[in-house]
Amino acid sequence: MMDQAFLEAFINSSPYPVFAKDDAHRWIYANIAFKALAGEVDLIGEDDSLVTHPSCLDRIRDAERRVIAGADSLDEETLITGTVLLTVRRQIILPSGRRIIAGIVLSVLDVADTASSQAKESIRKYEAVVATARQPDSDRLRSLEERLELARQSESAATKAAHTDPATGLRNRIGFDLDLGAALNAPLPPDRILCVGYLDLDRFKFINDSYGHKAGDAILRAVSRRLVSWPGVRSVGRMGGDEFAILFEHPRVAPHVLVEHISVQRNRIFRSARVQGKLIPVSGSIGLSVHGLDAEDAETLLLNADTALIEAKKLGREQVRLFDAALALRTFRRLTLERDLRKAIAKGHIYPVYQPIVDARTRNIIGAEVLARWSHPALGRIPAQEFISIAVECGLISALDFGIVRKACETFRNIVLSGPLDFISFNASALEIVRPGYADEFLSLIRRSGIPAQKICIEIVESSIIHDLGRARMNIQALKDQGIRIALDDYGTGYSNLRALLDLPIDRIKIDRSIVEDAVHDERARKLIVSVAQLAQVFDAELIAEGVEDETQAAYLEGMHCEYLQGHLFGAAMEAGKFEALIAKRRRTAA
Repeated sequence: MMDQAFLEAFINSSPYPVFAKDDAHRWIYANIAFKALAGEVDLIGEDDSLVTHPSCLDRIRDAERRVIAGADSLDEETLITGTVLLTVRRQIILPSGRRIIAGIVLSVLDVADTASSQAKESIRKYEAVVATARQPDSDRLRSLEERLELARQSESAATKAAHTDPATGLRNRIGFDLDLGAALNAPLPPDRILCVGYLDLDRFKFINDSYGHKAGDAILRAVSRRLVSWPGVRSVGRMGGDEFAILFEHPRVAPHVLVEHISVQRNRIFRSARVQGKLIPVSGSIGLSVHGLDAEDAETLLLNADTALIEAKKLGREQVRLFDAALALRTFRRLTLERDLRKAIAKGHIYPVYQPIVDARTRNIIGAEVLARWSHPALGRIPAQEFISIAVECGLISALDFGIVRKACETFRNIVLSGPLDFISFNASALEIVRPGYADEFLSLIRRSGIPAQKICIEIVESSIIHDLGRARMNIQALKDQGIRIALDDYGTGYSNLRALLDLPIDRIKIDRSIVEDAVHDERARKLIVSVAQLAQVFDAELIAEGVEDETQAAYLEGMHCEYLQGHLFGAAMEAGKFEALIAKRRRTAA
C-alpha cells in the first residue's frame, strides 16, 4: 500500500487545485493549490457554503448528489469571491465502503519566470569551461574569458532591464523593493530618518481621455524627472499606472514639521506641465511612512505609506498624510473586518432583520423591509454601511446580498404564504442591479424559495442606475416581467432623474427619511413631499415614506396620499421572532 504521507505530498505538489467532500457537502480534503484558490480559509469539516457562492450553491449540490449516485460531472461554479471555476467531479469509494466526492479544478495558469534565464545559463556554462581549462595562456582560454565577460554584461543588462520601468526609466516595483531592502540594512546618522512616500496623480484618467495617452505618458515622465530631484532621494519607483514610490532621507523633526516640509515638495512635484504646447494641470496626493516610527520592515513601510495615501485622497485630494496611531487603529479595524467578512457571510453571522411597513390609513403591517446586521465577536455591532462598503470593495457584495435574500425567504416563507404580509422588500446594491445576470440569479433563488414573485419588492437607489441605465433597465425589466415590484429608494436625495422614472417600470417611490424628518418645520421639505406625491400620481406609483418617528409626521404624510409608512413609530428593524410576535399582537389588538 502506498504510504499516506507520500500520497499527500504527491497531491500537494500538483499545480491543479484538488479537493474532496463527503455526501453532506462538507470539505474533507483540500490540497495546497485549492486552499490558495479558496483564500487560505480553514475548510476542513466546514459546510461548502464557506467557499461556494450562494447563487450556484443549490445547483452544485444537485450535481454532487448525482456524483454520489455514480455519475461524473463537469460544472461551472462561482466562488464567494466571484471567481469562476470549471471543475470535474467523480465518485470515489474508500476501502471502508464510504462514498466521497473528489474534484479537480481545471483552471491553473503556470506563469514562467521572466528573469534573464538564458544569460544566467550562459554564465554558468562558460564559468565551468574556464575553470577546467588546462592551458591558462592559451588563445582558447582568452576567447572563453571574453565570452564569459560578454555573458556577464548581458546578464547585468538583463537584470537592470528587469528592475527598470521602461516608460519612465525609474525603478519598477521589483527594483524599488531591492533598494528599500538595502537601505534598511544600512546605518543612518542619529539625526536622520528614512521615509517612504507613496504618490499618485489625481484624475489621471481624465488627462488621458482629454489630451490623449501620449500626453499622459509625457506627464508621467515629467513627474518622474521632478521626483528624481527630491532632496535626500535614495530611490524612486513607478509602482504601476500613475502610482509612484519614493525612498528618501530627511532630518529628524516633529511629525507635523515633516508633513509641512513634504507639502512643499508636493507642490513642486504636482504642478502644471507643458506638453505639446499645452499647459496641463497636474495634481496629486502623498502618503508617508517613517522607518522606526510606524514600521520596521519594508513591507509594512510600503503598506503604511499606501494606507496614508488612501486616507489623503479621502480627505479631498491634493493632501499629504502621515501614517499615525489613529490611522493604524482604523486600518486594523478595516483589515479585521475584511479578514472576517467572508466567513461571516458563509456562516450566517450576517443575518437579516425586518422593519415593518404599515398601511397609512389602517396602520396594519402589510410589508417588511429586509436589512442586514453583523455583530462581530471582537468589535461588536458593525454599522451596515461599513460592512456593505467593504463587501463591495472585496467583491463579496453578491454573496452578501444573496445570502440575506436566501435566509429571509426561508424564515418568512410561511408568513408570506399564510397572508399577513403583502410583500417583503429587499435592497439591491448599486453594483448588483447593473451586473449582467443579476435578475436571472435573483429570480432563480426566489423560485426555489417557493415565495411568489408578486410578493417580492426590490428597492434600488436612484444614484445606482444613472451611470449604467441600459444594464439597470435590462435587469429591472426582467424582474418586473416576472411580477416583482420595483421601488425607487431614497428619492429626493440623489440625482432625482425624471428620465429614469420615464424609462423604468417603477411601482413605488420611497421618500427619504431626511426629508420626512424636516417636513413638520421646514417649508421646503413640505413642498418637496408635495411634488414627489404629485409625481407618484403621474407615474401611477405608490408612495412610501421612511423614517416616520411621530404621529404628527404620520398624519401629515397620510394627508399627502402616502400609501405606506415606515419608521420607529411602527417598529425598528427586528429579528424574525420579534417581528412575528409584533404581527400577532397587532392582530389581537385589531380583533
